This record gives sequence, structure tokens and C-alpha cells, in this order.
Amino acid sequence: MVSLSSGYYVYPEGTQLAAGAVVLESRNFIVDITIFCKRRPEAFEDWQLKTFQKIQQAYERRVSAYEEKVAAIKAEAAQAQAQADEKKNIGDPPPVNRVTERNELKKHTISIVTGSRYEFIDAVLDAQPPYFDFDKAREEGSFIRFFEQVFEWEQMQYVFYPYFWGRRSKWDKRFAADDPDPQFREFLKAGAARVVVPVRPGFETALQHYLDTGKLWDGQGDPPQITSPLYVSIVDEIKERTGASQGEIPVGEPWDVRVPTNLLYVRAHDDLPTWYQNPPGSWQWQPTDSETTFTLFVKDLILVNAETKEEIQQLHDGDSLNIATLPAKITIQAKTNPQYVGSVRFDLNDGDHKQTDESFPYYLYSNDKDKLSGERPKAGDYTLRVTAYTGPDGLGLASEEKVIHFSFKA
Repeated sequence: MVSLSSGYYVYPEGTQLAAGAVVLESRNFIVDITIFCKRRPEAFEDWQLKTFQKIQQAYERRVSAYEEKVAAIKAEAAQAQAQADEKKNIGDPPPVNRVTERNELKKHTISIVTGSRYEFIDAVLDAQPPYFDFDKAREEGSFIRFFEQVFEWEQMQYVFYPYFWGRRSKWDKRFAADDPDPQFREFLKAGAARVVVPVRPGFETALQHYLDTGKLWDGQGDPPQITSPLYVSIVDEIKERTGASQGEIPVGEPWDVRVPTNLLYVRAHDDLPTWYQNPPGSWQWQPTDSETTFTLFVKDLILVNAETKEEIQQLHDGDSLNIATLPAKITIQAKTNPQYVGSVRFDLNDGDHKQTDESFPYYLYSNDKDKLSGERPKAGDYTLRVTAYTGPDGLGLASEEKVIHFSFKA
């Protein structure tokens, strides 16, 4: 084996090394070349920079692809939500639904009374443009006015009966009918209805004449004259439709009617309303977000004899009290505005004693109504923090914290 002399050679970056062997008078030979390369510091640093750049570029591509995918998913979700909102049926306002119910029941009531399906209403003839058949228009006008006036439609009362009183072929559709308005949903599901509508006073004879003969008053189709008691002026009709007073005689005491709601679309946000608590036994609480909202705050702090519940004095910031003049056990009462709140939280000396009282009146120590708990006053400096809340257990809206510093002297 021939070993070449070792040495250190510097070659430019990218140089190709060539190795060769010259062999004389030998049939078999082996060439073993070992090359040791030493990394230069600047080359390693260059490699680090290039590697970091490639990693950084790959990371940025992945982040960009991720953000594009997230944006696409959010856009699809927003589009789906928009489509769902468009399809969401919040229904018409209840007053509109009541008009729809009454008009449909009125239509069928007149159809039953007249024994017709309105096929005779054809005074308007189809053409370009449409035009009236004047003779039929006069006849139909008399008919329409008679049935609009002979009943007091604004006094109509009705109840709906379940879907199974209707056609069997429509059972599944009526059963599945739905609407946010509970009464209108009952109307859509109804298979039958009972309608009671009073005859207008003075029209009894005219209506009986129609029921007996099938003709309007006097048999010729002419309505009562304007001077007749059977003629209702358009002013009276407008008053009836707008709910104006018609000389009704009230019977008994008035009462409140509370309209139910499923609360789905009443509020623009999903947090529950808050209320100010009234005196015990009163269920009519005052909502905090109304125009008559009271300002919630702790008004006064009163030193109280815990054994007799007698008020000793009002506490002010900086008061210094002589223990010798105080009873054996004392407590502190918080007076709030409004007088009744959900709860009052006390914090004496930053956590040495904490109390949340939900029962009026509100005391620093436990309040069992019949007997107060209290503590024997001890010499020292004290800091009391008091906060009123609209809800129980320190929940709901909070008042501004009232802080006083006081001391007991031996």
C-alpha cells in the first residue's frame, strides 16, 4: 500500500477533485483514497442562513394557505347564516295576524249566510284596461254594503278547533303548520272554527228579510236610505275599525291582559333583562333599562345595636368612636336607593369579614330577621366597602362602591 503524503489544501467552493493512479507491471492493484474535508465557519453560517430562509418561506406558505382556508370557511359560514336568516320566518306582527284571521273567518261566514262562493262578484270585466259593468257594480255595491253593516264585525268572537276536524288529506300539513305567533299558529292548524258575530242593533228585520227571501231590504236590492236608521255612515264604520269609543258601557272593574310571547325575537341581544326588586310580596318589579329607572347606590351606613336593632348613629368617613359609649354588640346597616335591591355585599378590612345580605334591611353580620348577629367592638382602624346589586348573591348591575374609614378607641 502506498500512502500519499497528507496535507492541507484550500480549494475554492465548488471545485471538483480528480484522483488518478499510475500502475506499472502489476495485474492487480487497489487504490484507497481518503479525503478529509474541514468546514469553514463562513460556509456554515451561509448554510444556516439559506436553510432558515427555506424554512421561513415554507412556514409563510403554510400560514398563508391556512389563513386562506379559514377565510374561505368563514365566508361560507357567513353566507350560510345569511341564507338561514333569509329563510327564517319571524312572521307578521300579531295585529296583522289578527286582521288576517278575522278577514278569513268573515269571508267564510258571509259565504255560509248567503249560500254562495262569491261567484256572482263579477262587476269588473277583464280587458285592457279593465272596466265596470255599471248595473252589476250598483247591485254588488248594495250587497257589499249590506253585509259589511248588518253585522258588528269588530265584535266578532271566535275559537279554533283542532286539525282533525278538517279534511283528512290536509291533516299532515295542518299538524306541521307553525308560526311564532301562538294564536296565528292555532289558526293555521285549525280544522274548524266557531264564530259568533252580533247583528247590528236595528238591522235584525233587514237580516231576517234576507234570510227568508234571499233578497236585500225591500226586495229590489236597494239599501236603506241615508235618513233611515238602517244606514250606517262611513264615519261610524271608520270609528269601529280604529277602535274609537262607540258608547260602550263598562261592566265591572278593568283588568290587565298579558299577551304571551315565545321571547325568540323580542330582544336584540341574548342577555336577560334586569330588574329592581320591590318590597316583599310585590310582583311588579321595575326594569332597570326603562325610562323610570332609579339610580342604584348605597345611600347611608348606620351603626346599629345588634341586641335591640336600634340605630346608634350614621357612620361617616373618618369617624372615631369611643367603645365605652357603645353597646356590647354592634352591626352596621346599609341603606340603599332604591330601598329594596337584590343584594348588598359588605367587605370589612379587605376580606377580614365578608357578608352578602339579600334580605331587607341589609346588615354587615348575618340577618335572620328576628335576631341580629353582631360583634363586640374592638379598638383599631377599619375600612368598610359596601356595594348594592340588582340581583341576588351579588349578581346583576352593581352600584358604585361606597368606602368609609373609621376607628374604635378604648
